[in-house]
Amino acid sequence: MLKRLADFAPARKIAAKFGKGGAAEAKSADAGEAVTEQETRVSARLDRLLTANDLRDVSRFHVEGGALSAAKALEHADRVMILTGFSVDHTDPANPASPGLPETDGPPGAAALAHALWELGKVVTFVTDKANEPVLRAAVKALNPEAEQYARFDVMDAPHAGHAASRQADALLDKHRPDAVVAIELPSRNENGERLNMRGKNINGFNAPVDQLLINARRREDITTVGVGDGGNEAGMGGLAGIPKALDGATMAAAVPADHPVTAWNSNLGATAIGAVMLQRAGKLDKLLTGEQQDDAIRATIKAGAVDGVTRGREVNQPTADGRNYTGVDGHSLDVHRGMLELLRTNVAQLPPGGIVAKRSPDHDKPFLVGLFDSGNGGLIAAQNVAKFLQYRMPRKARLVIVTDHGSGAYGDKEHEELVSLVAKGLKTGEDVGVDVIAMACNTACTAFPTANDGISVPVLDLIETTAEQIVNHGGDRPAMLSTQRTAESPDYPSKIAQYARAGVDQSKRNVRLRDGYAIGAPGWAERVNDLDHLSTDPEVLGEVDATVAEYVDKVPRDATSLWLCCTHYPALKERIEKRLEERGMGHIPVIDPMEYQADRIITTLEDENIIVRHDRLATFSPVVLTTSTEAGIVERSAQKLMDATDTQVIHTQFGEGHTIELISPLRAGQKSVTQGRLKPLRLPTRRTPEQGDHPPGSSST
Repeated sequence: MLKRLADFAPARKIAAKFGKGGAAEAKSADAGEAVTEQETRVSARLDRLLTANDLRDVSRFHVEGGALSAAKALEHADRVMILTGFSVDHTDPANPASPGLPETDGPPGAAALAHALWELGKVVTFVTDKANEPVLRAAVKALNPEAEQYARFDVMDAPHAGHAASRQADALLDKHRPDAVVAIELPSRNENGERLNMRGKNINGFNAPVDQLLINARRREDITTVGVGDGGNEAGMGGLAGIPKALDGATMAAAVPADHPVTAWNSNLGATAIGAVMLQRAGKLDKLLTGEQQDDAIRATIKAGAVDGVTRGREVNQPTADGRNYTGVDGHSLDVHRGMLELLRTNVAQLPPGGIVAKRSPDHDKPFLVGLFDSGNGGLIAAQNVAKFLQYRMPRKARLVIVTDHGSGAYGDKEHEELVSLVAKGLKTGEDVGVDVIAMACNTACTAFPTANDGISVPVLDLIETTAEQIVNHGGDRPAMLSTQRTAESPDYPSKIAQYARAGVDQSKRNVRLRDGYAIGAPGWAERVNDLDHLSTDPEVLGEVDATVAEYVDKVPRDATSLWLCCTHYPALKERIEKRLEERGMGHIPVIDPMEYQADRIITTLEDENIIVRHDRLATFSPVVLTTSTEAGIVERSAQKLMDATDTQVIHTQFGEGHTIELISPLRAGQKSVTQGRLKPLRLPTRRTPEQGDHPPGSSST
């Protein structure tokens, strides 16, 4: 018999131990929203679908209407944190060094729900453990390769003992600021603090305490929690009556509750159901993943190291010896799961539309103005990456204003005094056109600080500072970097890395430093990118690009723990760099674009700048390039190729001189500037110069 949410009587022990009450005290995000008769009928059919396979007695603790309730709750969230990853054994027989053996239930469902949330404009952050990270990434990549590259993935690796897990959980919640946390097929501790699988085996040793995030999230009044499970031993199932014993008779019932528990005969289906309901209520059910996409996600998890949790097999649709189960997810073939998806689509299509109608502020659909500064095409490459990071990580829109100094030529050749003058004028130009923040996209330009940014009132984000800090945090003991020759020979990176290593509270980071031979200059790479050689269709030109990539990648020490691209041109060559590392047997080394962390700093800065009012902005998001090159047409074509944005507007300017650009609406008579004078529109004479010929703009060195 299906259990109703109101029927639950969670144990007082659970409520006392894990903060707010159990399932009976769940927050009702859709309070005051009446459930129509049609919704009730469709939800009942959905419940029958979610419990269609009852071999593990999911109907005994099933939450009636759980998927609908969770979907309505998530409609109110801008930022959603998704937790997943269930390792069924301690090591992978095919990889004895692995930290655990992940299963195929969980990550595909997480990817499916995220796919729906992205369609609805939500920001998604993923958290899992080390064993499940490659599996989760593979599932996400199968549905959306772009999202796998630009969305946030975090790993929880705290030990079970002591308070380390709670501290790490709070740090992750503070870092990502979610409005909702969703656990999908995530192991939960029982009332004794042990995580047991269906066989009754204690799996604490090969599953990180990721469920601590759900516990800590429930202690915060402003975070809604959702838990998706199929056996009753998953995070979010705490307090549900009727959870069966493990196969050996042990008590495996979860002791970690959620505000909105969702039960299904496999957790992928439960998570997908939440997304389907949300899409239907928003009139976007056509955006639900297809059966082919679902197949691809499951296959991708197996290729990344996962197994079917029931059969422990890796060959999809392969029957077990007794013929009772098939490898896929939870002992069922891909065809079964595809059929369930189509039944889900058919059932949910009967729900009436009517998702949340937000009370939008005048600022809601108006963009932040984000300035990027670079000496040349590196700024255009950085702009594309920053735009994608902001798209997947920030719930508000941003318009990019890229200030580039093509006309001055390579910065790497400049004397310090000239460099300071050029950078100062470029920053002043960004400030004058009214940007909210300026993110540096040129390492060489940052060597002109602090003199160059003295007197600039707009926040300026130093790329070297950002990268050095993250090299300490995420680079391992022996980080390496590829950069221009000037940056490689500069003392800035070694000194700043050492500074952050000494200042950090984590003692294990104290030995992180940039060793001799680990800063590798790659002369000519920036020029190749400026000339768009890497986008050529000429095999000879591409061969030359691959040859110069191999020349310098081969200098990366074999024991390097990470490789940082410390020139904003170089991410354009990232795939080639990774391919060459793979050829050298070094494919395990992460290749990192520091603009990811610069984008995170942009988001933090904008969210902290509460004084920024955006209702006077133009409702357009097309990027703008201000360039000192007189060849605006050439820069425009480069921008369209490098930024993949055909609506890019390129304007010639001379730093420090007047120009007209409509970023914000003209102020009406008597109206005051909305942000302490920083966002005043310019009404100065146009300085845009007509195109003059067709030779490339000056190359740069970032």
